Amino acid sequence: MKIALRRTSASSRKHPAAGPEMVPLADLTPWPGNPRINDEAAKRLAVLIQEHGFVNPVVLWRGGSVVYAGCTRLKAAAILGLTEVPVVRAEFRDEAQAIAFALADNKSGGWSSWDEPALALALNHFDNVDVDAVVRMTGFEQEEIEGIKTGWEEPPEKEPAAEREPRIVVCPHCSGEISIE
Repeated sequence: MKIALRRTSASSRKHPAAGPEMVPLADLTPWPGNPRINDEAAKRLAVLIQEHGFVNPVVLWRGGSVVYAGCTRLKAAAILGLTEVPVVRAEFRDEAQAIAFALADNKSGGWSSWDEPALALALNHFDNVDVDAVVRMTGFEQEEIEGIKTGWEEPPEKEPAAEREPRIVVCPHCSGEISIE
């Protein structure tokens, strides 16, 4: 299957500025129209940020202070008492595009599903690690981990990579083709 994205003048512009910058938490405002209910998610994410650090920056529109993507990360940072967070400033053409990005950023997280046998194999890397530590590091609950790991008598073998058809994606920024196997 070949996926080609049509370039438009809007998509050909580079949205984010180069590299994240650190911005004081007190200078940032969550997008007031955020339709996500994320208080519980922020508590869980705070554990992951504490474990792995603040890896994924929040997204602002230009020089503004409104967080259009990363409101849950912002809440998690507040829970942890962080004083600053990494920020990427995007050059959206207008507020409507910033809102569209915010919605797409949240929606896209639900587009994929787990390859449960592969997930079980990945979780097997933690067989000699205390289950509380695995929960803290991965965000999976203990019951989920046990269910995933015991859901198969033997996880089915994955189709060899040579037999899978690669997906080709065309980058909207540079028009380069990317093979995803």
